[in-house]
Amino acid sequence: MPSLRLKSQSPETRTFAFANSGLRPLTGLLIAVATCLVWVNVTHSQERNRYVADGAVHLGDVRQGEVVERRFQYRNPERSSLKVRIENLSHPGMKIRMPAELAAESTGWITVSWDTQTVQGETTAEVLLRFNEADYVPLSLTARVVPPIEILPYPAVFISGFRDEKTSRTLEIVNHDTAPLNIVGLSRENVELSESYSAGFTTLEPGRRYRLNVELKPAERAGRSADVMKVLTDHPRFPVIRIPVNVLIKDDVYINPESIDFGTITSQAFSP
Repeated sequence: MPSLRLKSQSPETRTFAFANSGLRPLTGLLIAVATCLVWVNVTHSQERNRYVADGAVHLGDVRQGEVVERRFQYRNPERSSLKVRIENLSHPGMKIRMPAELAAESTGWITVSWDTQTVQGETTAEVLLRFNEADYVPLSLTARVVPPIEILPYPAVFISGFRDEKTSRTLEIVNHDTAPLNIVGLSRENVELSESYSAGFTTLEPGRRYRLNVELKPAERAGRSADVMKVLTDHPRFPVIRIPVNVLIKDDVYINPESIDFGTITSQAFSP
């Protein structure tokens, strides 16, 4: 039910959804490339211990764009050959190399490579294998993928406050690239929003770390607005860093949520 709020704030929430699709295994030497995000949440610790002694690897910090590769040893405890196929891969840029069949009572190697170009932050890349069409075995690579330019705690500003309230948000820009980065100015795509907020920066470590501060200005009207702040730099690869800015200015008395969608209501809903 909607409610009236007086001088109180509710956190902003953003949800991101990704499309899924499947992969087709190849015969002989299996080489599967993940072209989409897909994962089946399966836990079979018994099968993992039976075939693979340790199926999880923690890589620590990895630079974004680096291709990491790890080998997993697996064994066939059966007296007959073991057929293995790739069921799913969790991220784009993943490749698997392994024999399609392993002789009885022998060992082999599964090589997992992962191009980290499209991810950042703490990420786990997972492989789901199917052994003899019955047992599922997961493998995983976990890493903190560090981009060349990192914006902390996240690369966007969500700021809300009342018309007469002094509210601010702070971001930190960290340069992990080998070339230094110096901020030479700030601008915005929507110049009409200059009356709703102000922005400035402080140098924490020349060429490496900067603090960006966004502050609401006193406003005559309440409402929502969106802008993109442009951080201008002297870096040859990143001359402009774009940071979305989402502003919510509230009246002293406001409704939260602003609207409710009940979907389709038929006349039968009102029948006795």
